[in-house]
Amino acid sequence: MARFVRPALVVLGIVLVVMLVAKSGLFDQVRDEDQLRATVESAGVLGPLLFVGLMVLLVPLNVPGVLFVVSSVALFGPVGGVLLSLLGGNLASAIGVVAARRLGRP
Repeated sequence: MARFVRPALVVLGIVLVVMLVAKSGLFDQVRDEDQLRATVESAGVLGPLLFVGLMVLLVPLNVPGVLFVVSSVALFGPVGGVLLSLLGGNLASAIGVVAARRLGRP
């Protein structure tokens, strides 16, 4: 019984994240490129931080990282987008490794 608790908690966490994203209206915000670009520009410094935070949160949950790379270049330009993608990808990888070590088999 105990061996099913950890996987069940991981699945529950994924479901909760998807529900939060769906309820927050983020999907509608992302669909329109002009609206997304305006939102990111109006966020100022928080725009890149939010981008990296979303990448760190979603890539370990199997959202393809290439989606973030392409969108970051479109939103932040080639240099800024690549740098933010590298930062977010490295942090997401570290979190994925730590989660696998903690939640996986001994």
